[in-house]
Amino acid sequence: MILTADVAQVWTFCCDAGKLVDDSRRLPECPVDAARWRINGARDDCQACGMSMPSDEQPAALAELATLLADRARIDASIARLTGRSARPGDVGEFIAAQIFDIELARTAVQAGHDGKFRSGVFAGRTVNVKLYGDAGGGIDLGIHPCDMHLVLSGPRTSRFAITHVYLFDTEQLLASLRARGVKIGIATSLRRADLDAARIYPDPAPTAAYLLTAEQRNLLALFGSTSSESAEAGGRDTATSRP
Repeated sequence: MILTADVAQVWTFCCDAGKLVDDSRRLPECPVDAARWRINGARDDCQACGMSMPSDEQPAALAELATLLADRARIDASIARLTGRSARPGDVGEFIAAQIFDIELARTAVQAGHDGKFRSGVFAGRTVNVKLYGDAGGGIDLGIHPCDMHLVLSGPRTSRFAITHVYLFDTEQLLASLRARGVKIGIATSLRRADLDAARIYPDPAPTAAYLLTAEQRNLLALFGSTSSESAEAGGRDTATSRP
């Protein structure tokens, strides 16, 4: 038998027997021959096989997880009722963009090439593909189907829905620039920092930005900004993570 005093309560048990001597707490059987258990701080692991002993905290953690998942399901259902589609980032991004940029969304979420058309402004009537990314610097999806503009809503990598930066690309100009550099175009098309900087319309528009946001649009986008300093810092690095 092994006597350990690494924790507040001293346990005396025999691994071969698979239970504590006082029979107050049972141990699982170790699949490794001649294995011995050691309780070390908060970890109850077998030295030989790494199997964990049952912990009083495990049922509580599972109960908390189940509650959180149930809450998430209810929130997702509420979001889906708002978007009219789903709570996935793509559908959420399209809903946000439609409301703020006056975009008429396509009737189906699987419309090839674009997600809708601008109804007003300098780009009225032009098709647009909307993307909501945790970090636009990691690359954007450029498909083979025709689309006039790409509107990218971007935030920190740690959040799927926070929006700290917005980029508006003229698709034809962007593709021409990428092809001239020999960039492979596809699902995760690599962009340079200069590409993002030139297309930025929020929070600080690029000097050459063809689309200037109104105060109302900026206020609405701010609703989806980061709420923590860590996320805000990460969001501010989304252009820095792309290629120079």
